[in-house]
Amino acid sequence: MQELISDTMIETVVNLFKKPLCTDTGLIQDTNKKEEESGETGTALKHEISRLFGRSLAIREVDCGSDNAAEIELGNLSSPLYDLERFGITFVASPRHADALMVTGAVTLAMADALRKTYDATPSPKIVIAVGDDACTGGIWKGSYAVLGGVDTVIPVDLKIPGNPPSPDVITRSLLTMLRSKKDR
Repeated sequence: MQELISDTMIETVVNLFKKPLCTDTGLIQDTNKKEEESGETGTALKHEISRLFGRSLAIREVDCGSDNAAEIELGNLSSPLYDLERFGITFVASPRHADALMVTGAVTLAMADALRKTYDATPSPKIVIAVGDDACTGGIWKGSYAVLGGVDTVIPVDLKIPGNPPSPDVITRSLLTMLRSKKDR
């Protein structure tokens, strides 16, 4: 009979008796603090975006050969927890509609020309943000025959956000810091 009880079954029973993660309001306990922090950062972002652009900030994400870790975190920026769109940040499908490029992944030989064309298609003045270790330095692929290196080997970069991958909190705080340092357009 003991042979029929697996570790998974034991873990399931133990989890049944653990303290619940949810409060009476149905929210995960840690989420309340995170929402408060992201709300404060978001409000400051909204102020800086309004000061610099007078409207929203449109971002075009460009993947130059990543492992999709940074893209997942960028996708989380649109989740209900972060919801950056309420603070005036939108992700757009065309570089012609973008104010900023967020580039992920080490720039491969195959993507270098596409990245240059995307950069050229973005209206000036434009902001370029390298997201993740691969985009900042080439990461573990640096020196590979198929990789040119970080984004700055192909186009000028205004902000580098290191991490493997950087969390949505780090991305938003870094973006806020960069926008605060910019003078009015």
